[in-house]
Amino acid sequence: MAIKKMVLIFMVIIGVITVFGIKNVIENKQTIKEVLTKKETILDESQFIFNPILEKNGSNNELKILVEITSYMNPEILQFNYKEQSMIEFGNIILQPSKWTILEQSKYKVIGQLTFELNKRVEQFKLKLFTYSDHEIHWN
Repeated sequence: MAIKKMVLIFMVIIGVITVFGIKNVIENKQTIKEVLTKKETILDESQFIFNPILEKNGSNNELKILVEITSYMNPEILQFNYKEQSMIEFGNIILQPSKWTILEQSKYKVIGQLTFELNKRVEQFKLKLFTYSDHEIHWN
């Protein structure tokens, strides 16, 4: 009798763990991505192309900006650490990126991704870059 109760309790515990595990897997797979307007500009004699994506995964919100920089006049601008040289501003909140990941690099071009951890959804923001001068790129 005691063995039957222990087996029953064990099966209930395994069932509960399985249900919560499946629920977490399903929730984690529901990433919503919103591609925002691509921006292209010349800053400090270098071409900058910005492709922002808002990602929502459960309660996590991230803004990922793919940055492509091409420079023949100032190739040293490709060596900057854009984690330290950028920030976003929305409302009265200013955030620095949590990551700058270089995806591809050559002598005259770098492609990287800035990642910002957001505590809420943003509709409008400014990306501020600090290279040889200060720059703002707006998304409305």
